[in-house]
Amino acid sequence: MLDAPITANDLYWAIVKSKNEKAPGPDGLPVEYYKVKTSLWARIFEVVYASQLEKGRMTKFQRRAHLSLLYKSGDRTVPGNYRPLTLINHDAKLGPKILARRLGQFLPDIIHDDQSGLRLNVKKTCIMPFTRFVDRQALQDLRTSSNFKVYGVSDTVKLLGVRQGAMVTTAQRLDPVLDQMRRRCAIWKYRARTLRGRVVLLRTIILPLLWYTASVTHVPSSVLKAVDIIIRNFINNHDHDDAAKPGKFDKEWIYVSVTQGGLGITRPKDFVQATHLVSLRDAISVATRLSKAPRWIMPALALFSSVLGTLGTGFDILYANIQGDKSRTCSWQSLPDFWYDTLLAWGKLHAAHGISSWQEFTQVMPFWDNFCFLFGSTKRPMHRLSIHSSRLQQRGFCRLQDFVDYTGSYPTHELLDALLEDADFARPASKTRFIRDTLRRLNLLVHQDGPFFGPTLPRSIESACHSWGFGEKLVVDMSNRDFVILLRQDSKIPALQLQQLHIADYQPSASVWRAEYSWDYHVLPVCADLKFRLQHNALGFRYKFKWRTKVDLPSLCVHGCSDDEDGQHLFWTCFVAKHQWQRYLLPFEAMIVGDFTWQMIVFPSTIRLLPSTLERFDEFAFYRVFTVVRCCVLRSLWLHRNKKMYNPEISTSKRFVEFHCRGYLGLHLRKLRSLAVQNELLKLRRLVDLLLLRLGFPKPKDKPKTTTTATATDTTTTATTTTTTTTTTVTATDVDPVFS
Repeated sequence: MLDAPITANDLYWAIVKSKNEKAPGPDGLPVEYYKVKTSLWARIFEVVYASQLEKGRMTKFQRRAHLSLLYKSGDRTVPGNYRPLTLINHDAKLGPKILARRLGQFLPDIIHDDQSGLRLNVKKTCIMPFTRFVDRQALQDLRTSSNFKVYGVSDTVKLLGVRQGAMVTTAQRLDPVLDQMRRRCAIWKYRARTLRGRVVLLRTIILPLLWYTASVTHVPSSVLKAVDIIIRNFINNHDHDDAAKPGKFDKEWIYVSVTQGGLGITRPKDFVQATHLVSLRDAISVATRLSKAPRWIMPALALFSSVLGTLGTGFDILYANIQGDKSRTCSWQSLPDFWYDTLLAWGKLHAAHGISSWQEFTQVMPFWDNFCFLFGSTKRPMHRLSIHSSRLQQRGFCRLQDFVDYTGSYPTHELLDALLEDADFARPASKTRFIRDTLRRLNLLVHQDGPFFGPTLPRSIESACHSWGFGEKLVVDMSNRDFVILLRQDSKIPALQLQQLHIADYQPSASVWRAEYSWDYHVLPVCADLKFRLQHNALGFRYKFKWRTKVDLPSLCVHGCSDDEDGQHLFWTCFVAKHQWQRYLLPFEAMIVGDFTWQMIVFPSTIRLLPSTLERFDEFAFYRVFTVVRCCVLRSLWLHRNKKMYNPEISTSKRFVEFHCRGYLGLHLRKLRSLAVQNELLKLRRLVDLLLLRLGFPKPKDKPKTTTTATATDTTTTATTTTTTTTTTVTATDVDPVFS
């Protein structure tokens, strides 16, 4: 297989699987060029590579490359401080990609996961103890006998960016990270104009500073609280001190998913737990594939066996019923915080989303401490039901397979009677009762067709090879994102306080929020941000400041109305707002059932469309165009309100707001129309043309379409461009008769 000829199918796969938007080589041809006619190029390269393999060399064009040197750190005159970046032609990458795919099917069976071709860099290599109980004389002997740096017990060093040492504390690891996060927040505080813009900055620039270190480090609750304060203050545009300042809306909306009406940031606790669970998943995956534990998890397995004692060994801890606070659970005191929190999250996920079919593994799974095998109203594991259970544990019986290995059968009354000493019980009746109760519980695990005989996996990894799964996936196939989604499903979703917006008896559903989020794609972020704040009553309306006593701030409308300024008044009932809606809602009035209401402006999903509207324009076109209109009107009203509030000498001009809004609409509608023409969305284009016509904009002109035909040979590549012009004529039939 490895030396088989490279076929067109192989090359087709290599072209399709190549990532887009990658820098090309000297020929300037990106991989997207070859994806235009993938089948044709696959057949062409089949001939090319067959010729090259026969001659033993690639073409001179494929052997050329652009080389750039990227400076890393240190002295710029030292060549070793630069990393070379080579850009070769994409057609030269296809053959190596195919060979790598072929080798990837065999290398895991030949090379161990822990094997690599590293060579120690003596200048950077150091020897350090990982425990404080070290012979200091031995460290001194190492210093004199080797050329490596030898650190003491109190010294620390960075290993792959994470502070390590025998006595390093969590504060030493995470406090510098928190300080760096605060500095980045200060840099980017005034560069994000919208809530979703701040969310992007948090996800891409600020929070990743913590995720890297937290993936291999226990993160205490105090640090998680500090991160929560940083997130909340950055979202609300406050200074980043040690206390969270109140925001304009419920803090829970920061962590609610976008499809539920929130900003979609993952809680720090959930993300940290997900990264820890990924470490456990990696160990399970390797153990399942190789039928042996990877070397990097061996210290943890030894620790698990020590903690379990006679209840099991190694990966049997996956079944352990770990609950509650570690400080209150004596049996898990010796388990490090990192693994305790990880296994606690593992147990909670299994209880809420587990799909493991544990009945298939009853003969080989541990039964003394098993969250699948609990009893009573208090859900106690089997080893806590009787103090005499330790007698069987000490004899090494912690799964049914142990009895099968011992006698060739499942446990019986005679076997347990022979294994237990009479002296361990106060009276014979106690022994009989214990045997009877134990058999009654173990019989719940016994297979009717068992016992089963045959080779078994090593005891330490047996439990890892069971079919663990959460949600709809097996654990070995889950990614960090999959764990995050499951951990976030139990998040609290606060209720919208719509009474202050004068919207009663209505709570938007998940489908409403998903629709709103999709409509936002067609409006400027600042407009979508204003709409989001309005829906969550997170704008600084003047009625909210009535309670202030130290500052005399009026709560009345800035335009001279006698009503308090709230959302409904400013954006709907004020004479300035009425003028805008009368102007810009006019084209839509004949498309809906009934009249427009304030609730329809805030949540358009409550609008009911006429059958004629659905036939001529459909919902897709209507809601996208209507969202553009309402967001532009809301934005114009809000900007004029702020200008009037901070410049009282300026007179209110509803006509100024109208023309301001008209400019916003022209910008949005022309962009939306080009999108409709490009994607051949006839009904969307028809509605946009209608609105442009009603608003007095000049007749739009379609851009000519360009069709590119690629012709390739084995030596040269040429591109022929044919241009065809499409003319769109807007006639009276394209306009609804109501507006003719």
